Amino acid sequence: IKGGCKPSAHVYNALINGFVGASKFKVACNIFREMGSAHCSPTIVTYSTLINGLCRAERFGEAYDLVKEMLQKGLKPGAITYSVLLKGLCLGCKVDMALNMWNRVVSQGFKPDVQMHNILIHGLCSVGKTQHAVSLYLDMNYQNCAPSLVTRNTLMEGFYKEGDLASAFVIWARILRSGLQPDIIS
Repeated sequence: IKGGCKPSAHVYNALINGFVGASKFKVACNIFREMGSAHCSPTIVTYSTLINGLCRAERFGEAYDLVKEMLQKGLKPGAITYSVLLKGLCLGCKVDMALNMWNRVVSQGFKPDVQMHNILIHGLCSVGKTQHAVSLYLDMNYQNCAPSLVTRNTLMEGFYKEGDLASAFVIWARILRSGLQPDIIS
């Protein structure tokens, strides 16, 4: 920079990745903001690097804000970035934020994969919103996303925790009807 060379997005991304890896988020965020003032637009990799690091540091609100910023700038995060944020929000007991993000990206045409469904279904079940999780599970068929054994095991666990053995048995029957092999979790 001092010699008049303008760093590329790749250079900024490498710097940000290094500082995120060292848990120096303030420095990483300063470099991120510097990109804009240097007329170097952050890329999906830039945002994803920061989002991953912030989630690992349990700074979910900041990670969530970065996803919103990405969407506002027309950048489209992929399933991996969304999965990391969803998982972080759910583990941080911020399931309502996770659901808000889910609804926002789905309404913009993003097609969540089975892993993303499983993360949110688990999050909903973990806070006692099993009926909401069931709605998400039922919607999977309409979204051409086949529920996995993990999906069904998660729902069964949610019903067990609520003491709803009849509903857990319905899910068990669906596992058997679907041809999936129950595992030790089932």
